[in-house]
Amino acid sequence: MAGFCSCKTRLPTFHGGHTVNHDVLMSRVSRKVHDKRLLKLIGRYLRSGVTIEGNVYPTRVGMPQGGPLSPLLSNVVLDELDKELEYRGHCFARLFCKRV
Repeated sequence: MAGFCSCKTRLPTFHGGHTVNHDVLMSRVSRKVHDKRLLKLIGRYLRSGVTIEGNVYPTRVGMPQGGPLSPLLSNVVLDELDKELEYRGHCFARLFCKRV
């Protein structure tokens, strides 16, 4: 575990995974999850679509927000970034804020 550090480096804001590629995300999830049924369920969750004014539109990228899986899947996406920043000796903190 890295020690406490103080730094002024700002990372770009992660906007909840609106442009996350489903194939890349599922590849990363499948590195740790080997249950095919669970992988299929997560894939269906990603492709569930979005409802706008009563019409359902397919989703090809991005993650549904506000559900129980969105923080977990966001961590999967950001894990490689965290590891790279640690490898390079950067100190950082991820902050997730809920907009009201």
